[in-house]
Amino acid sequence: MPGELLVRCQDLEEPGSFYRAYRRRLQAGFRFVYDDPRLGEGDTLDALLTRIRHMETPPEFLTLIARDPNPRIRAAAAGNAFLALDDLDRLAVDPTPAVRRGAAAYPWAPPGVLRVLAQDSDDSVREQVAAHLATPPDVLFALTRQAIGRNVGTDWLAVIAEHPRAPEPVLSVLALVPFREGWLVARRRELPQVTVNQILDLGPDRCRADLARNPAVAPAILDRLARDSAPVVRMNVCHNPSTSEDTLTLLLRDPDPAVRAANPRCTPLELTRLIDVRSRVVTEQVAGNPAAPSQLLDRLARTWDSDAHAAVAANPSTPPQTIRHLYRAGGDQVRRLCLENPSCPEDLLRTRASAQAPHWRAVVAANPGAPIDLLHKLATDPAPEVLGALARNPALPGSLQRRLLRESASLPANPLTPPEILWQLAIYENDDNYAQRRQVLANPGFAQAYEVVTSWREGAPEPAPPPPSTADEEEPS
Repeated sequence: MPGELLVRCQDLEEPGSFYRAYRRRLQAGFRFVYDDPRLGEGDTLDALLTRIRHMETPPEFLTLIARDPNPRIRAAAAGNAFLALDDLDRLAVDPTPAVRRGAAAYPWAPPGVLRVLAQDSDDSVREQVAAHLATPPDVLFALTRQAIGRNVGTDWLAVIAEHPRAPEPVLSVLALVPFREGWLVARRRELPQVTVNQILDLGPDRCRADLARNPAVAPAILDRLARDSAPVVRMNVCHNPSTSEDTLTLLLRDPDPAVRAANPRCTPLELTRLIDVRSRVVTEQVAGNPAAPSQLLDRLARTWDSDAHAAVAANPSTPPQTIRHLYRAGGDQVRRLCLENPSCPEDLLRTRASAQAPHWRAVVAANPGAPIDLLHKLATDPAPEVLGALARNPALPGSLQRRLLRESASLPANPLTPPEILWQLAIYENDDNYAQRRQVLANPGFAQAYEVVTSWREGAPEPAPPPPSTADEEEPS
């Protein structure tokens, strides 16, 4: 008779062996037990779901788990990369929306399955389809029209705005939509010229300002933005590292003193004179200008202006002694900017690398100016956010990057993460993973991963799930 199957998460560390040992009981209909006093505190349902979703296991094992009466367990099995496509087809029409959403998070979902799920009646399922990297452009277009036609704010529009496969008509529409995170389309690495023209002609000031700050924008577009009527747009052209020398020279004659103060080609003498304008906007631009002389930056660090303090703390030209003063006198925001600055004194970095709060250690771990021995020390930190920040550090030695590949927290930002892993990490599943998806999309290795992993291409053969690493052995008697 079917009954309970007490399983600890540690038993699933070797799912192939577990399956071989418990196959008959699973086939007989035994169910998993969790949150049970007989189990340890770590054997909760959430822990079990995480293990089921990520474990490398024979598809036959997942077939049995995918028939569990608990919909959350079925949903976890639906998102496992080793699930057989026949099981995926069945779970895609499960009566529970959470299970169908899990099916829409399956990394190797064929376009046909995603097309079916895009017609789902549940918003959360359609949102997950919008986030899937294999979703065809025409489906993204249909989901966008659907959301706009209903005239409601939906989370999937923000996901589509950053989607690598979003087509030009979708980008041109969403370019004028502000999200909680700002003007997302204007910040994309690659933009069709039609979308760029849409922003230039109809975009609000802040939208054009985000476009002007985008380092992927062509110099010719930046030259046009340098003649924009809004000073904030012209200031951001000055901040853009892709702006040509000719454009910066043109902006040296800008009628707005704040624009001239933002120009990195402005002379130290002129920046000192601009302080006399007595405008907080001008002062903040001078404080953040890498061409500002150290004496002027130290003077601004000792004023009452908190915005100027933050700009000086973030300025890479700020001398170490000034950073040390700001760290002592400033609030948490200024202190964070000081620790993020590559010019931050080594003693400050070493002190905060041992802070009790992990977010301070994470700030130090992400600083490209941190000493190598300190980075090696932080590579053993137990906090996932510290390891994630360390993996994003552009100055991290290759040996440390390879070492961090053993830590799951570092994988979204680690440029050495294998393409198929990056692909899976970018599949949005819940609110907690949205930040993880952003890290993957910003990962320098993602563009290569997107080319290597070809399952999203329509017309290509349906990909088979990768084989599990566990060896198949005879079931014990």
